[in-house]
Amino acid sequence: MLPTSWRVTHAYLEGRLSIYKNELQSARDQLRRALAFCHIEYTSNQRKILKFLVPVEMNLNRFPTSKLLQRHNLLEYLDISNACQSGDILGFEKALSFQMDNFVYGGVYLVFERLRNLTLRNLLKRIALVVRREPELQVAGGAHILQIELIYNILREWDPQLDMDEVECIIANLIHQGLVKGYISHERRLLVLASKGGEPFPLQA
Repeated sequence: MLPTSWRVTHAYLEGRLSIYKNELQSARDQLRRALAFCHIEYTSNQRKILKFLVPVEMNLNRFPTSKLLQRHNLLEYLDISNACQSGDILGFEKALSFQMDNFVYGGVYLVFERLRNLTLRNLLKRIALVVRREPELQVAGGAHILQIELIYNILREWDPQLDMDEVECIIANLIHQGLVKGYISHERRLLVLASKGGEPFPLQA
């Protein structure tokens, strides 16, 4: 049987390779295995593993606690984690830009950049919740129908050069990725969210 240290190293490297191949489920499994095998007293090795495991887990909609990040000296991840969870796209871009050099040097920039779509999904979910509570924002047909113009006006704060067609493309991409369930009515400029048979903003496993 291979020594435990070899098993940790092998799982860690396999996990990093899976990240670069965009196989995040596999990356999570391998990095979790590396962390499980890692000796509890080897805190520097735990941090090296968590440095990659945490952003992978975030992409799979599992976010770290501030206590975990503090314990392993990864507090530079906190702002981007909070922004993504709350759908704060401006805060996300600010945190990503502020930590860009650190993330690029550490080899995690691309996996953090992938969180942009999840942040946008969470923003749409927030908008949908507001529309559900505010009848004056609703259109005929039900609270599950969102005006794309409303989404557009909010996203313009993120990118002032966006137009309505680009916003529709952003939403269509989220639907394609399975982050949003519904369809776009281009003629009426509406996003019709799934109202039956499941959550319109499904969690990734």
